[in-house]
Amino acid sequence: PHHICHLSVDSNGWIVPAQPSSSAAAATKDDNASSSPSSPINGIFVPLTTKCRQLLTELRFVNLSNEIFSGKSCQSCPTREDVDIASLEELPQIDKLSDLLRSVIADVRRMGGPSSRDAHRNNATNNNNDDGEEDEHGEVKVVKSKKKRGRRRNGQVVRLEEQRRLRQEQEAQKEKLNSSVLTTEEDNVDDSNDVDGGGDDDDSDDETKQDNDQVDGEDNKNGNNTELNSDIQLASTFNTLRVLITILRPILDHPHHNNDDTLKMKHAPNKKKLGYYMISTHVCSPVSKGEWNDTRLSFVRMLNEVEPGLFRKVMKRVNGDTEYEFNVKEWTVSLFNHDQLSSKEYVAKQSIGEDLFEACKDSNNVIHKFNNVLLDRFQNDGDEKKQRKLQESIRNLQNKLSKAISRNFPDVRLTVYGSCLSGLALEGSHDVDVSVYIPELDHLKQDFDAGVISASEYERKMKRVLFRIKGSLQKSESFVEVFAIAHARVPVVKGVDVRAKNPYEEDGSLAFDLCFLNDIAVVNSSLLREYSLFDNRVRILMLSIKSFAKLNKIASAANGTLSSYSWLNLVVFYLQCIGFLPTLQCPKLMEDHGFQPDPSGNRWHSINGLETFYLTEKIVSQGQVWEQSPLCSDVNLPVLLYGFFNFYTNVFPQQTVAASIRLGEMSLQKTSFKGSS
Repeated sequence: PHHICHLSVDSNGWIVPAQPSSSAAAATKDDNASSSPSSPINGIFVPLTTKCRQLLTELRFVNLSNEIFSGKSCQSCPTREDVDIASLEELPQIDKLSDLLRSVIADVRRMGGPSSRDAHRNNATNNNNDDGEEDEHGEVKVVKSKKKRGRRRNGQVVRLEEQRRLRQEQEAQKEKLNSSVLTTEEDNVDDSNDVDGGGDDDDSDDETKQDNDQVDGEDNKNGNNTELNSDIQLASTFNTLRVLITILRPILDHPHHNNDDTLKMKHAPNKKKLGYYMISTHVCSPVSKGEWNDTRLSFVRMLNEVEPGLFRKVMKRVNGDTEYEFNVKEWTVSLFNHDQLSSKEYVAKQSIGEDLFEACKDSNNVIHKFNNVLLDRFQNDGDEKKQRKLQESIRNLQNKLSKAISRNFPDVRLTVYGSCLSGLALEGSHDVDVSVYIPELDHLKQDFDAGVISASEYERKMKRVLFRIKGSLQKSESFVEVFAIAHARVPVVKGVDVRAKNPYEEDGSLAFDLCFLNDIAVVNSSLLREYSLFDNRVRILMLSIKSFAKLNKIASAANGTLSSYSWLNLVVFYLQCIGFLPTLQCPKLMEDHGFQPDPSGNRWHSINGLETFYLTEKIVSQGQVWEQSPLCSDVNLPVLLYGFFNFYTNVFPQQTVAASIRLGEMSLQKTSFKGSS
C-alpha cells in the first residue's frame, strides 16, 4: 500500500505527494500552517520535518523558492574575497544554532519517524523503574529512579506487551477503514436512489476513495502509520535533507567560521569568547569548538549513512573553490525518478550490462569456465546416497520428537522448515528446524492477544509448557544437550539426536531447534523453495550468495548482520526486478491463473492474520501466462552473480526503498515501517 510512486517531484524539485486529494492537501496544510516558514509552491506546501521548519524560521528563510535553494547560489561556496566584512559584522546573532542543526540531522537519520523520547513515552506505563530524560538533540538517557517500586519487569514482558499493542492498533485501524468503506457504500446507494433512482459503480468507487482519503488525513494528524503518513514522512525526510545540505555546507566552509578576532560583531553577546561562528545568510551564532566539531561529525555520519562517501561528494569544490560540484537539488530529484526502475529490461541492463549479455553468447569466454566451477560446486549436494540417508534421518528425528512430546501433548503437530524444507542447505550444514504447533499454546496466544491474560502470565504459562517439553525429551536416550530458551523472540528448545545416523557427521548426530507457534517460518521456507524450482540457476545463485555470506561471517542476525534467509530473499528480489523470476504473491498473476485463496479451509493461506498464500512453480509453469524476460534466457551464473552485487551497489535505491519479494519491484517506501532509518 505504500508505493514510492505515490510521490512526485514539483517544478522546483521538491518531493510532494502525487496528486494529493483535497483532504490530504488540507491535512498537509493544517500541519504546516502554524509553523511553516515556507510559502506554497504551485499551491502545495512542501513537506518538511518540524525541526526543519523551526530551523528555517531561526535562519530567516521565508520562501523555499528563494534563490539559495533553487538557483545558482545554491551551488556557491563562500570565499574570503566574496565576504563583505561590514555586512557580516551587522548580522544579528542567535543562540544554540548548533543544537537545532543536530536536531534536524537526527530527524533525517530517523527518516522523519518519532524520536526516542516518543518511543520511551509509549513504554512509560510498562516500566515503573526507569525515567527518561531527553537532551536537546532528541536523545533519551534512562535514569534509575531513586526509589524502587516493586519488582523490576523483565524485558521480555515489555516486548510482549508492545507487540500486542501494535497488533491491536493495526486491527483497530483496519476495522476503521473497513467500516468507513461500508458506510460510504451505503451512503452512495442512498444518494444515487435520491438523485436518479440508479447506482453508478464508478461514482461509488470515487466516493469510497474520497472517504478513505479523508480517513487517511485524520490518521495522519493522529500520527498513525497510514499511506498519507508514509508519503509525508518520506517526502519531508529528503526535502529536509536538501535544505540541510544547502544551509550547512556553506556554514562549515565559511572562511570566517573560526573567530580569529578579525570580526568585530556588532551584536556579539557579552560572554566569554566561544572560538567559532556559524555564519548563515541572515544570522550568525557563536559556538564552542566542541559544538562545532559535534555538528560537523553528526553531518558527516548522516550523509554517509544515506550513501557511503556522500559527505565527500557534497563538500567537493570546483572552479577555484568557488562552487560546489554536487548539485543537491538534482541528486534529491534523482532519488525519486523511479519510472525507469519499473522497467525490468532497463534494470537488467543497468545491473548486468549489455557487454556481459553479449559475452554470455561466446562459449569460449572465461565466463563459461567460471560457470562450470559454480555448477561443479553447487549443482549436486555431494553423494546422492548421503542425501537420501540424511532425509531419512530427518524423518526419523521428526517421528521421535513427535512421539516424545505427544506423551504430554497428544495433539502436537511438527513441521520441518528452514533449509531442510527449502532444499537450500550448504553441504555439511544440516541442523533441523522444526515448528511445533500445540493447541494449548495457540489458545494461550489468542487469550493474550485478546487481552484476556497479561504479558507476565502469558510468559509464565509459556515457560511452563517449554520446560514440560524439555523434560519429555530428556527422558529419551536419543536426545542430549537439551535446553530451553524462553526469552527468545520465538521460544525455542534446542537439542541433539545422537542416534540420528546423520551421514555428514562422524558420530551420526543431528542437531535440532524446536520453535513454537512459528508456522509463518514454514510458509516462508516453502515460498523460497518454489522460487528455487523455476530454474536451476536460481538455486545455484542462492547457494552461491549464501556461501559467500557465511564465509565472510555476515550471515548471522544474532551478530548484527543479515540472516541466511534475508540473503536468499535479496537474491529472489533481484531476480524479480530483472525479469528472471515472477512474483508468486502478485494478485494480478493469481487472477490470471484463476487462483482462489481459501484462508478458512487451508490453514497455510492465513497465519497470524497475514495473507500467506501464493502461486506454486507448477501452476505458473503450466499456466504459461508469465514469461521470463528474453534478456535473461541465456545469461549464465557468473553474470547473474555479478549483477546481484552491482544491483544492490549501484541500481537499487537503498535511500528510499525497501526490498519486498511480495511486490517484486522497487516501490515499497522505507517509511512504511516504524523505526525506519
